[in-house]
Amino acid sequence: MSETAQPIEFFDVYETDDEDEDEALVGAAELHADFTLHVTGGAPDKAAYLTDIFTRVNAKPEISSKAPPPEGAGRFELGAVTVKRGEEGFLDALQVYLMTYYGLRLG
Repeated sequence: MSETAQPIEFFDVYETDDEDEDEALVGAAELHADFTLHVTGGAPDKAAYLTDIFTRVNAKPEISSKAPPPEGAGRFELGAVTVKRGEEGFLDALQVYLMTYYGLRLG
């Protein structure tokens, strides 16, 4: 097994309900040294869903998220922060991305 295939952190995966913001435990995951997520357990009806999401996220070489526009930006200009896989802050950016687009939280 390669060094990057070794898990470095373990998480429970929670799904947030859009209407009442309640969270439900739907799975378990591990983060590997190459900053990829892998499903390790959880609700059988969510396994394929989580695997699909993690496959998509693992294919991204970087994560971008909204940020305040740069100083001197125009009135309607938007800002973004991009963090490459493995860089400092990647896990935080990944958490924001998963919550924003999928309603998932790693805890």
